[in-house]
Amino acid sequence: MHPYQLVRAFYTAEALQPDDVVLDIGCGDGCFTKHFLSAQCTEVDAIDIDPTAIREARRSNTKPNIAYYLRDAVKEPFPRKTYDVIVWNGAIGHFTSADARIVLEKIASALSPNGIFVGSESLGREGRDHLQFFETTNELAELFRPHFAALSTKSLRYPVYNTTFVRNEAYWRCSNSGERLTKLNWANGTPR
Repeated sequence: MHPYQLVRAFYTAEALQPDDVVLDIGCGDGCFTKHFLSAQCTEVDAIDIDPTAIREARRSNTKPNIAYYLRDAVKEPFPRKTYDVIVWNGAIGHFTSADARIVLEKIASALSPNGIFVGSESLGREGRDHLQFFETTNELAELFRPHFAALSTKSLRYPVYNTTFVRNEAYWRCSNSGERLTKLNWANGTPR
């Protein structure tokens, strides 16, 4: 993996505090969950709809403060009612527009009063399995605005390892309280 592909994990870990309870939506095999989230917070609930991914996460990426769940983020409830941080990295494009809105409503209602929603998504036409595409960080911001009182975004272009493809990836931080976002200010972010 090329180091640029880890930026989403570093941006996510940077937003965590030691006493946070975190939800990782679309955790996949749990590699980022274990190495970037669990080391920075108290507890992590990690969910994915793919049984193979959850089996691998439970086999290879366990830690005492991680609980992996086979869950459909659209149709099933989150494991807890409230989280300090909710992470959704590289997955919004895999959801229909209607389903993404359902999950965003659930995220907004599950955040603690000073909670933060962080994540990333590729910009442009990338991925054969994507159901929706975003061309700019502004398009993503428009998706988030109905659900969050404050938001900040940024993007980064980087070469994908061993290819000629250049990925343009967006990163966000959203909250219903601007306090935590202010502490995590990105110099070139776009606060709402």
